[in-house]
Amino acid sequence: MVATGACSFAWPGTPPAPIASATNAAAQTDAHSFAALELKADGFRNHRARSFNRPAEHLLIDHAQLLTLTAPEPTVIVGGLRVLGANHDQSTHGVLTSRLETLTTISS
Repeated sequence: MVATGACSFAWPGTPPAPIASATNAAAQTDAHSFAALELKADGFRNHRARSFNRPAEHLLIDHAQLLTLTAPEPTVIVGGLRVLGANHDQSTHGVLTSRLETLTTISS
């Protein structure tokens, strides 16, 4: 019998296994299998692993080409991400505004 709030009910059969919590997540996670998902490079966030010997700008162009973006589109994406604070290590490199975390347009 399980009671939650104003109602109670009987669970038919065996209850499901508990979801991993912060205390037991490390024990339940196979770190080796997740290593393949580790971010190696992201040109849009100005991040690359030390093992990469290609410049970050090459990785940005490669990523933009895979997304079939035109030349102005990655420029807007990079500028927007940097203003929103998504730059690697919260760096302010490339942030050309005093209005952080605000996306605006230039009006003439």
